Parts: sequence; structure tokens; C-alpha cells
Amino acid sequence: MALYIELYNLYAGSADTDELRNRVYAATAIASESLLLISTDAGEVAWANAVLSSQATEGGKMFQLIVSKNNGATIEQITSVDDAALQAQVDSEVPSAVKAYNGVV
Repeated sequence: MALYIELYNLYAGSADTDELRNRVYAATAIASESLLLISTDAGEVAWANAVLSSQATEGGKMFQLIVSKNNGATIEQITSVDDAALQAQVDSEVPSAVKAYNGVV
């Protein structure tokens, strides 16, 4: 299990975590593009457009959700996840990201 200070260091960023952060950004863009193809929900469409307009902002929020979701894992496990598993994690966090973006409780 990662220590809180280790999780904070992931949030804060370092050379070691830039690759993971960039992979989360890519996975978030893929998730938003998929959502635009199927969703008619105004909140989901607004979030997906925000991702495509400001990938660093919305991708950064997704990065925090993914790191937080994996708080029971070690830093090694969090940072070495393969792309398919990372995409699945991002996809599962889309509803939370949409709610946060739209201010829904």
C-alpha cells in the first residue's frame, strides 16, 4: 500500500510519474471521444468537449482520480499498469469526472 506522501508525490509530479500522467491524458482523450460517439447527455458531452479543449486540466483531474482509486496498491503497481488496464480504469472513472466537471453531487 502506498503511503500518503508517495501518493502526494505522484500528484505533484516528477520525472518518474510524467509518463503515467501522459498515458492517463491519452486514455482520457480516448474515453471522451468514445463518449461523444454514443452519449446524448448534456453533462457527458460538456465534459468530453472540455477534455478535448483542455486535456491537461481534465486529464489532470482524471490522473488524481486514478491515483486515488489505486491507493491500496504500491507505487510500482500504480505506475507500471499496462495500457489496457489503465484505459479500463479511466473508463470506470468517467462518471465521477463528469459529475465533478458539472458540479453534480
